[in-house]
Amino acid sequence: MDFSPGAEAALRCATSLAEQLSARLVLLHLYQDPLLVTETALVTVPVEAYYQTQQEVTQHLQQLAEKLPVPAEVAVSSSSISEVVADTVQRYHPLLLVVGREHADNFLDRLVSNLALPSLRAVHFPLLVVPEQPGQAKLPTRVLIAADRHPFQLNAASANTKPLFAALKADPAVVHVSAEGPLAAANAQAALAHVRRAGLFEQVPDNRLYEVRDEDPAEGIVQAVADLQADAVVMLARPHSFFGGLFHRSVTAQVMSHSPVPVLVLHTQ
Repeated sequence: MDFSPGAEAALRCATSLAEQLSARLVLLHLYQDPLLVTETALVTVPVEAYYQTQQEVTQHLQQLAEKLPVPAEVAVSSSSISEVVADTVQRYHPLLLVVGREHADNFLDRLVSNLALPSLRAVHFPLLVVPEQPGQAKLPTRVLIAADRHPFQLNAASANTKPLFAALKADPAVVHVSAEGPLAAANAQAALAHVRRAGLFEQVPDNRLYEVRDEDPAEGIVQAVADLQADAVVMLARPHSFFGGLFHRSVTAQVMSHSPVPVLVLHTQ
């Protein structure tokens, strides 16, 4: 939580989910002292935060937490992203990590995103990326899950998100992106079968399979979001991208960066 528009969107979304699940929140802030300059780090700090000490930031967050409609606590650290996230997962055992994504309008925005998101993905923990958006966050009712013809098995942390989907009672759809070819339809059916086997949703009807003919998987997924008016996207990430396709790291990164709706990254084993 860094008081940015993206972080505010993430907090609204996380609060809505916590209310639905009767869960508690942890507001995590990575503190960067604006007076410290290093040769290896480039940190952008809002003007209004120039003279905020770590104690002042903590007090601000505690005041924010007290106003939330769900129980919440504050954790502030000056360690690296990967260290903080690993420690947070071990200490709190959260259901998922929620992070905001601001519009990358300039080089610095893109640089910060490129530095932060890989560190978060490297933890292999469920990650919900919420794009900067105005207004109140609403719970997703139409969830799109991207899959390909290769089987997968969720790791333990990602499998624990099943109660989330049950609580949301969302309408799922499976999107399969591939180029034109004789095996396209069969591969799409295989993708549907793999999603059903994973058990994320109570059921996925045959008519909820959506096929996109596109050479670019990321563009095809984002197009499917618009076509189906989806509220959220689920991406599956393998530890090693042996098969490429929808599970390739670059595809996940592109969807995370360009999706107009929240993206939930689940890791497989």
